[in-house]
Amino acid sequence: MPIRRAIALLAGASLAVALTGCDKDDAEPPASATGSTVPTATPAPTTLPTSSITCSSPKPEGPFTYSTDREELEALAPLIGDPVVFDSTFDDVDADELGLLIERGFVDPDGDTNGSPSMWEFHEFLCEHPEVRAIGFIPGALPGDEQAIASLQTVYADVLSDKLRKDARAFCRSTPDRTLRGHLECFWD
Repeated sequence: MPIRRAIALLAGASLAVALTGCDKDDAEPPASATGSTVPTATPAPTTLPTSSITCSSPKPEGPFTYSTDREELEALAPLIGDPVVFDSTFDDVDADELGLLIERGFVDPDGDTNGSPSMWEFHEFLCEHPEVRAIGFIPGALPGDEQAIASLQTVYADVLSDKLRKDARAFCRSTPDRTLRGHLECFWD
């Protein structure tokens, strides 16, 4: 039997086993010492919570501590923007959504991505230009890493006004990956 056919048969058998496995309703949540069931996970939010960090807020002061709630961060990401290619990348981030990420401890306002402006400077730029959006990402967790981190790496707009072009030249000065003709796109890789 040719090896490719054998691999196809094994793959088909594995798929059949997976498809006949347990249904989600077959599993019972663990029981506590008193015999009552214990919830296995916190339900994911279905709407984006509001943030106290707005465009009129001052930059948060004091030491920044990253949240350790990676599950909350991964649940918020699809509510913040549209998934792009990978589940860990999200698009269409505005100033309010970035404010929420900062408030929840997922984005360090003083942090940057590969020499980009600080995340607080991203926030100010998005506030100044509400037509601009950003793309963010959640880096994969390393073994033993308990921090839940998100960051931004791109700003973009479909239309460039004279003021946006001028402000974007200054904001995007630290990246060679920028477009300022016809539309705005600046990427820090």
